[in-house]
Amino acid sequence: MKKIYLITKIFQKFLSISLLFILLSPKITWAQEMNTDKKTKFTPLGTEKKLSLSIKDAIVKALENNLDIAIERFNPKIQETDITKEKSAFDPVFSMSIDKAEEITPSTARTIRFGGPPTVDAETNTFKGNITQKFVTGTEASLEVNNFRNADTFNNFASEYETDISLKLAQPLLRNFWVDVNKTDIYIAQNNKAISDDTFREQVIKIISDVQKTYWELVFRIEDLQAKQKSLGLAKEFLERGKIQVEAGTLAPLEIVQGEARVAAREEDVIVAEDAIRDAEDRLKRILNLSSKFDEWDISVVPVDKPSFETIDISLSESVKEALQNRPDYARIKKNLENTKIQMRFAKNQLLPKLDFVAMGGYNALEGNLGNSIDELSSTNNPFWSLGVEIEIPIGNRQARSQYTRRRLEIQQAKMDINNLELQIFEEVRNAVRQIQTDTKRVHATKVARILAQKQLEVEEKKLEVGMSTSFFVLDFQEKLSVALSNEAQAITDYNKSLAELYRILGTTLEKNNIVLEKSKI
Repeated sequence: MKKIYLITKIFQKFLSISLLFILLSPKITWAQEMNTDKKTKFTPLGTEKKLSLSIKDAIVKALENNLDIAIERFNPKIQETDITKEKSAFDPVFSMSIDKAEEITPSTARTIRFGGPPTVDAETNTFKGNITQKFVTGTEASLEVNNFRNADTFNNFASEYETDISLKLAQPLLRNFWVDVNKTDIYIAQNNKAISDDTFREQVIKIISDVQKTYWELVFRIEDLQAKQKSLGLAKEFLERGKIQVEAGTLAPLEIVQGEARVAAREEDVIVAEDAIRDAEDRLKRILNLSSKFDEWDISVVPVDKPSFETIDISLSESVKEALQNRPDYARIKKNLENTKIQMRFAKNQLLPKLDFVAMGGYNALEGNLGNSIDELSSTNNPFWSLGVEIEIPIGNRQARSQYTRRRLEIQQAKMDINNLELQIFEEVRNAVRQIQTDTKRVHATKVARILAQKQLEVEEKKLEVGMSTSFFVLDFQEKLSVALSNEAQAITDYNKSLAELYRILGTTLEKNNIVLEKSKI
């Protein structure tokens, strides 16, 4: 009878303890709420200033405010000035000179003997006007007008006006002949402008990619903090239950130490998670350049979008072709090769001797006054002309030969640079595609782990309701579900960051975000 009584007492005590656990253990529904929430909710820490941003808003603000983009935006415009400068080589040039001179010289003895003055006072007035222009064919044209007036005391200050007008043409036949050679600097300046456009496009792509990755990282950090806070709350609940049990005499006081250690560890997790949020916020603020005033950096950025997950099919071969077609750095390095080829073509032309055809023709007049001189010139009674060739052959021509050799070597080097970049692009695309595939598998795996952890928790809760489990095991499964939710959120975040990186590597970030960059006209 005593044994039966003892067993009955133990069973009653166990039943009372189980009922106590049931009354103190709340229903666990937070995990499902976190998993189905459409928007990320986050209460800013230590400030009431908030800025709600969608991913599209963040990209727009970066395009408007980012300093790296603003700085790079100047370079294409700067390169345009070089194009104008090189084209100015074919602008006409007008020059003019007017001078007056007087010279007194002693007369010869013969002049004095025949009654001439002891000195001769000669006065001259000279006017020269000239318009020259170089054409893309290499032709140089010069239209020149000269007027010369001479007066002297020996002839009682008699004046003579000599006027002439002439047109001179010089056409290179070998060196500096024809359009491509003479437009070398213009072609190079235009390519440099295109290179600058590609560099600007690359900078914009990088910034947009950084915005996307930083934005999703901030979203994850906020979700991770929520999970850490919930885990801390559960640890505190477990500690309070333990204290009640100790007071009731159903738990040894030593067990409280385990609960306090768990609370302390969870508090550290919350502190670290809060710091991670602030770091992610500051990185996003820096990219968006929300304000140049440091006191306005206390504003909290609240992302309103959550990263999505949708399986996509990626062909490695097509991705490589897409990258070679769209990558700004690949287009830029090919433009550099084109510039070197243009320079080699010019250097090859400079190996030729100089052989120019020169022609000149015009009219002149000599009269006693300016008006008669101009009239006589307009009558075209006194023409003159000349035809000829000018030849110049550098002995050895070492400068031109060394320059040509240099350009040939630079072309070989540029081709190797292109091959090297192609290998780099191929490797980057392979890595990016493989990372997408890996993250896709991670998302599926973490989703399964989260579902299983949630089911395990539900089973353990039901066991607790019928007295077949304890709060300790329920809390343990709650923590496992928290970790599973965090892992799933991390996997989805990493997938979206990897997707942004893939589009950056393919050079399609702008197209994927419906962004069109206007190119300045050349």
